[in-house]
Amino acid sequence: LEKYSDFHKEAGLLAGLLMAINPRMQVYTNHIYVETVFITIYLAVIYFAMKYFKHELTIKLGRHKAYSTSRYLILYSFFLGIGNLTRPVLLLIPGVMIVFILLYIAARRLDIRKALKTIALDGAVTFAIMLTVLSPWIIRNYTATGRFILVDTNGPINFYIAHNPLANGQWVDVKPHTDINRLYDTGYREGLDYMSKNLSKEISLSRLKQRLFLHHGDFHITEAKEHLDRSYRLPLYGSLIKMGIVRKATLESFYKFPQMSFVFLWKAALIFLGLFILRLILSRSFYVLFCEPAWIIGNILYINLIIQIFYFAPRYRIAAEPFLCILIGVLIAGVLTPSSRINAAD
Repeated sequence: LEKYSDFHKEAGLLAGLLMAINPRMQVYTNHIYVETVFITIYLAVIYFAMKYFKHELTIKLGRHKAYSTSRYLILYSFFLGIGNLTRPVLLLIPGVMIVFILLYIAARRLDIRKALKTIALDGAVTFAIMLTVLSPWIIRNYTATGRFILVDTNGPINFYIAHNPLANGQWVDVKPHTDINRLYDTGYREGLDYMSKNLSKEISLSRLKQRLFLHHGDFHITEAKEHLDRSYRLPLYGSLIKMGIVRKATLESFYKFPQMSFVFLWKAALIFLGLFILRLILSRSFYVLFCEPAWIIGNILYINLIIQIFYFAPRYRIAAEPFLCILIGVLIAGVLTPSSRINAAD
């Protein structure tokens, strides 16, 4: 972002503010869920991926030979392994990265043969490091079960839960109706078999999961609002009331952070994305879309894809919210940047 906009710091500040007043982030931080740790690691993966792209990959794809380190590639691969140990849904992220790189190559009209060779070599390094990180767990799984299991055995079960006669787009209990232990081995096969024989229902389920992802509420927020009387107030709120300086009703009505919804975030992102693309077209710098914005959008779509493959739960969708906040900051910075500044980055 710094390359083509003077508002890169402001973009980061705006993204941070959007996260700070996001009620879901406040609620989930106080719950013992793996999502809090997972989101932190996931953001680290994306950060080092962007660093790799900007400081290492672009040098390797350049028209002139130049020395490039692999520090960020190694860090990206390491955190990718750690992230999969936390929640094994990042296994397909290298695929998203490859699509992102190919889009950038096409936009900049770079040498595709050189790019494919670089992708193959760096991809091999990524998988080698990721498997090295996972290897202690793989060894443990083999010792305990006698089978080579990459991370855990929940994947086949979760896939079957999403694709079976009882599937409703969310988690369902299949234990009373099937042998759960069998699904450790057959979950993917039985789920795919059900999909092939029930295409019309699968299409309806896909549409339902899409609606849930975009519009469904979060019971934790309702719970916090109804039972904890939670609002985000000024410091020393209780002290001011006890001292009689202000009345409770007055302060509550005067100072409350906006209760942002997921719907607000993705609709705002779409609006600013449209304005951003228009600005790039007018500046004749459309390739900028395939820098930070495309990579961030790719990860939002990736979370959506994971929910489509498995099933929807509000706490799964929460991983997309930081990327929406970052995207909004980046897009607003791009919209406000003068055309001459964007052109200078080409």
